Amino acid sequence: MKFFKKSEIITKDFIDLNTKLTKNFSAYEFVVSASYPEIAKNIKLCLEDFLHLRILCLSCLQPLRDQFGSISVLSGKRDQSLNQLVRGSENSDHLIGCAADVSLTYPNFTNEHVFNWVVKDSDIDFRQIIFYPDKNFIHISINSPLNSNAKEALICKDNKYITYEEYCRE
Repeated sequence: MKFFKKSEIITKDFIDLNTKLTKNFSAYEFVVSASYPEIAKNIKLCLEDFLHLRILCLSCLQPLRDQFGSISVLSGKRDQSLNQLVRGSENSDHLIGCAADVSLTYPNFTNEHVFNWVVKDSDIDFRQIIFYPDKNFIHISINSPLNSNAKEALICKDNKYITYEEYCRE
């Protein structure tokens, strides 16, 4: 595991977006929004955001990339204005850099396959994972001292959330 010197990653109190979070993820990948790219590009990452995103990558996203190949981050760190525009929850994990919305870009697997693998077969320590089949992406978040310690798997179908267990019974 690489340890960073503060001077290596921070420029003018914000994280250098070219800083690697893991072998396959860089900080710039998390200041994006598929819906509002012009807003997301203005988001600055502080050291706390960097640390949360690094944990998110190490514990959730890098294992996904190792297992399935390329995945795209559709939404990462959000500020309040972006979160309101995308109608995120008031206490969204995106606000503290603890969540990402991702989509698989490798053609041999589907987002549903990835979701099922994370929930049933992996040892990924997520706080919350939500599969959005209508929008074809997965939301995944990690635990932090600022949010509840949960392991919640949901599917959002027709704007209704159901548990993974309910989904499997359908």
